Amino acid sequence: MVHHNLGLLHFVQRKFEKAVDYFDQAVHATPCSHYLKSLYYLTESLFRVNHHSEAMKYYQIGLTKSKEKKDMVYQWAFAMLHKQFVDCDNFEAV
Repeated sequence: MVHHNLGLLHFVQRKFEKAVDYFDQAVHATPCSHYLKSLYYLTESLFRVNHHSEAMKYYQIGLTKSKEKKDMVYQWAFAMLHKQFVDCDNFEAV
């Protein structure tokens, strides 16, 4: 949880490169009780620093995991990330 919180601190300060490092550590920690949340912030941070291919990798993982867990909040959150950063033309339609 410490890595997640440090990532969140950098995220709100718009220091996305540093946030990526901490969220990556949080996602790969065992056990990770906040996995989807850290994965979401990692994905958004990667999009914001223009690492789109890596962001898409984590986007796919997050969307798949949220569907497996039937977590509608994160299914929606990952879908919105996709619209915001990948399918921008249809963002407002969603």
